[in-house]
Amino acid sequence: MDNTMAFKYRMLFEKRHLQEWTQKAIENGELYFPKARELNDPFDFDYSVEILRYYRLARSGSIDAFRNSFGILSTSLKNDDILMWSHYEDYHRGVCLGYNASTMIAKILSTFSGILFVGHVVYSPLRPNGSFLRWLPSFASPAFCVQTYLMTCLFTKYSEWSYEDEFRFALLPYSFQDERWRRIVFKPEEITFGCSSDVKKALSDLKARSVSAPYRIFERDDFDYSLNLIVKSVV
Repeated sequence: MDNTMAFKYRMLFEKRHLQEWTQKAIENGELYFPKARELNDPFDFDYSVEILRYYRLARSGSIDAFRNSFGILSTSLKNDDILMWSHYEDYHRGVCLGYNASTMIAKILSTFSGILFVGHVVYSPLRPNGSFLRWLPSFASPAFCVQTYLMTCLFTKYSEWSYEDEFRFALLPYSFQDERWRRIVFKPEEITFGCSSDVKKALSDLKARSVSAPYRIFERDDFDYSLNLIVKSVV
């Protein structure tokens, strides 16, 4: 994993002003780890009520609180996917920030007080049904079985999302006193603008504070459904 890059797709502008979280990510290196209920897919990290009922745990406030106590950062293992640029990058007008995954893990382990779960998301046409739980030892407690099932739900998404090629970081803090841990500083190692980005305005707004040479721009290929990467320097 030493050279694995994790990419975060971001919008650049909202009403001609730099998008707040994009500006924080570039200028301050700040990334936010949202709660489960803040994710854009209501099925993401969701669970089956029937399985919880089997373990005599219906959909309850305690289970929902457990889910939302996580901080979940979704990144992609590719930065050149046309669908990703269209769906998450304001129709190719955004920016893609690249981070070294190993560096991120090391930073989290050295600064975060809690448990880190990290790995590739598995894509499936079926929601996790908990069938694997029957292979657990008979002495496994209901709480352990439920936690194992929820961890499977955490790293499983509907198969139609597979184009994202997601690499997920999930944090579970030891203490819930405040939410400051949800914002962790990772300086991006790569900054790539989309083929329809207003690069001149972006560099003008960010210049001398955060963008160091070289940066990169994707341009549309003239013959294929693909993007060509061009490396440029800040003037």
